[in-house]
Order: sequence, then C-alpha cells, then structure tokens
Amino acid sequence: MYRVLYIALIIFISTQGTLGRTFRSRDANVRNIIHDCVLTTPANITTRSKCTSTLTCILSDVPPEYTARWSAGASILAFIPTIVGLMSNSVEEIGLIAEDSPALATLLSMSSVTAFSTRFAGSSSGYGVFEHHPAYVEAAHAQIKRLLEVSGIDGRRSTRQWQLYHSGLVLLAEFMLIVLSAMVWYCTWALGNWGVVVFSCPWSMHAAIWVGLRQVVAITDILLRRYYHEVTVIALNRNGQVPIPIEKSMMSLDHVKRFIPFYDQLSQLKQLFLFLYGLISPTPSDSITVILRSPRKNGVSWALKTWSAVLNTGLYTTGTVVLASIVMVPASDAIRVMVMLILSAGFGRIVGSWTLSPSTRGRKNLIVDVPAAQVQALAQRLKQEDAGLTSAPPIV
Repeated sequence: MYRVLYIALIIFISTQGTLGRTFRSRDANVRNIIHDCVLTTPANITTRSKCTSTLTCILSDVPPEYTARWSAGASILAFIPTIVGLMSNSVEEIGLIAEDSPALATLLSMSSVTAFSTRFAGSSSGYGVFEHHPAYVEAAHAQIKRLLEVSGIDGRRSTRQWQLYHSGLVLLAEFMLIVLSAMVWYCTWALGNWGVVVFSCPWSMHAAIWVGLRQVVAITDILLRRYYHEVTVIALNRNGQVPIPIEKSMMSLDHVKRFIPFYDQLSQLKQLFLFLYGLISPTPSDSITVILRSPRKNGVSWALKTWSAVLNTGLYTTGTVVLASIVMVPASDAIRVMVMLILSAGFGRIVGSWTLSPSTRGRKNLIVDVPAAQVQALAQRLKQEDAGLTSAPPIV
C-alpha cells in the first residue's frame, strides 16, 4: 500500500513539470492559444524557462477580457484566508471543543483553511485579581450549578430523549463536516489543476501544501492540548449517590460480557461498541462529567503556544500570497471557490458555537475554565455536594 502511494506521488510530482499538465482551461479559445504557445516554446531551455515563456505567450495572445477576469479572480482568491479565518473557530475554541470531543474538533479543523489565535501565546490568564479571592469558589460553584441546570441535570430535562437528540445532532454535524472537508480538498485540487502560480511555474502544489500544513498544525494543537491546560475530571449524577466513574457512566461492562464471551479480545472495538450500546441502551444516563480546565504556566506551554501562533500566522500569510499569485482562474470560478470555503467555515462556526454554548441540552460533558489556584477547592466542593453533603461549610 505504501509503495503504491509512493509511486503515485512520484508520478504526480513528475507530471508537474510538463507544460501540457501545467496549463489547462475549460474555455475552447484559451485551450487553442495554450496549444499554439506550447508548440512555439523553444525545447532547448529549462523547464522553468519553458513554463515562463509559455505563460508570457498566453497572457499576450489572449483577448484583454480574459486577463481582466483572471486578475479579478486572483484578487478574490487573495481574500479567502482572511474571510475564512474570521468566520472559523479560533485555535483556543478548537482546543476547548477537543476536551468534549476530539473527533469533532479534528473535523472542525479540517473543514477550515485558516484559524486565528485569540491572543498571542496565552499571555493573559483572564482571571485577574479575582483568581485568589476567597469568594471565588462560591461564585464559580454557583455558576457551575446554573450551567448544570441549563444543561438538563435538574431532574426535568435530563432524559434519554435529550441525550439521543444531542448525540444525533453531533453525528449529523460530524457527517456534514466530513462532506465539507472533502469539498475543501476539491477546491484545493481545482486551484492546482486550473490555476498557475506565477512565481513557481510549472509547480502547482502550493495550495495543497498550504491546506495540508494548516490541518497538520491544527491536529497537533489538539494532540498537545494537555501541555496547554491541566484538567480535573469529575463525574456527577443527580441522584445523591457516589459519583459514577467515567468509563462506567454509560453502562455496566459486566452486562456486556454476558453477551460477548470474547469481549476482552476486542480492545480496538471497545470504544465504538460502548458508544453504540450507549445509544440503544434502555437505561438513561443521569450522569454528567464536569471538566475543570486550568492553564499551565510553564516554559513548555509558553513555547508551544508561541510556536503554534507563529505557524498559524505564517500559514495565513503564505496562503494569502499563494492565492493572490494564481492566474488563469476566472472571477466566476474564484467566487465559487470562495463561497464553498466560506460555507464550510461558517457551518463549522455554527457547530462550534452550539457545542460551546452553555444552554445546549443533553450534553454529557460540561467544561469550565478555572484558575489553577482554585481547582482543588472547587473540585472538592462539587464532590461533597454530589455525595449529598449539601450542608458542608464553604471552602475558601
């Protein structure tokens, strides 16, 4: 399999140096001009010189309206990274969504070609002088209780219908994001297939490399999120019982083993089976997981955040330069590409906002940002109340 992919990559790269592969058009008149310019290009010069000469010939022979359309197309494409970046989820929002669902965060990253960082290297904690205030735990505890009630753990809304509704919406959103990610790569292929980057003719893989590196950086940020934040996980339920362990909150594994004797040998399918069984299990889940997230303040975290911010800014600049340098893409095609990429980023923003909204019902995870100095006190307060110790004195 790897050998086939390697051969395909070699063939693709080798074809980038042929003029017939570099210059393409869906317009019959332009195709005829391309054919004539390729035939008149000298053969005893380098590939780059051939490409430059052919491109010069095409630009001088086509009617003026074609060059005007191509210039307008390049101007439109140059705005794509900025518009998509403003509409997409930020790097910090993707990291917050990853605490709830890494798969959803990954798909959100792949459906957008640009992401901005809301603040450079996370230099501001956002808590200020209230971080060490004695009343912080009380205020944070009251806020979490309100979020739990809104999320549907007040005994009236925490029903199996809400949980299935939430899970169904997440699955639908993930399916749509997969389709939109494929559309993003189709747009990338179209730009490399029909457009020519003037400063590196005949090589035309810049857009694909830009999008690929952007997605690699986004996935790396998701994988390294534990270096950015430290999390404390607490499983609560609304029945005044001992907190339910996270891995047991959906069902009893002993109950599953009765029906599957070789369950222990299916370790790779464990999580998938747990998820599917959790959807069809007749017993509703009355638990919710509270994730207390606090930023790490050390040199490693600062260096990783800084490097991530620099890479995202550099990729944004690279994408703008590459797209502005593409010719032979008409304005109509550039508008189609922009609309498709904006739709993909906009849908991802809607999904991200819905996921992070505190009013979303049926959720199984509630993520709260807490200063590191107050995590243990707040976690202890939540565990005491969940165990029925509502009369415990305030922890300050």
